[in-house]
Amino acid sequence: MSNLSTKKLEKIKEIIIDTNNAIRYVENKDDIISQINTSKQAILEIIAWDERIDTAVEQFIDEINELKIIIDSYYSEENQELITEYLENAIEELSKVKTLEETELIINNFYLKLDSVKTLEEEKEALDQFKEEKISELISYKNNKNYSKKNNKKAEEIIANAIKKINSSKTSEEVIKIYNDVTHLRVNILTGRTHQIRVHMKHINHP
Repeated sequence: MSNLSTKKLEKIKEIIIDTNNAIRYVENKDDIISQINTSKQAILEIIAWDERIDTAVEQFIDEINELKIIIDSYYSEENQELITEYLENAIEELSKVKTLEETELIINNFYLKLDSVKTLEEEKEALDQFKEEKISELISYKNNKNYSKKNNKKAEEIIANAIKKINSSKTSEEVIKIYNDVTHLRVNILTGRTHQIRVHMKHINHP
C-alpha cells in the first residue's frame, strides 16, 4: 500500500476502524465474515479508484461556483432555471461515474448545453433581428402592391402603426414546469395583442 495516495490511505484507515468497531459487538460468526468481506470489497474499490476523477469533478465544481456569480446578470430567469436543471443533472450523473472518460463526457456535455442557452444580450439581439425581419416583410408587402395615391397613404399609416407596435411589444414569461420535450409557461402580455405570444415564443425556439 506504500504507492497509495494519502487520501486513499485515510479512507482505507477509516474503513478498518469502522469495521473493527462494528464486529466488536457482533456475536454471530457469519455476520462477522460478511462485514469483513464487505469492508474488503470497499477497500479494493478505493485502491482501484482513479483519483483523476475526483480532481476533474472538484475543478468542475470550482468553475461552476465562479459561473454562478455571473449567471444572474447574463441570463433571464427562465434560462437560469434551465442552467440549474442542467447542472443538477450533471452533478447527479457525476456521482455515479466509474471512469475518467465518463466524467469528462458528462462535464463536456454540460458545457455544450450551457453554450446553447442564450444570454440576455443574445436574446435581445435575436428579438431585435426578428422584429427587423417582420418590419422588412411589411414594407416589402406594401411595395409590391399597386395602391392608389389615397390608399397608398393609408397603407403607409397602417404599416407605420404596425412597426410602432412591433418595436414596443413585450411579454414576460414564467416557467411553471419543464418536461422532456416541452415547457409549461405562464405568459403575461405587457403590451400588444395575444397573437404576439406565438411570435415571441417562436423567436426563442419555443413554438
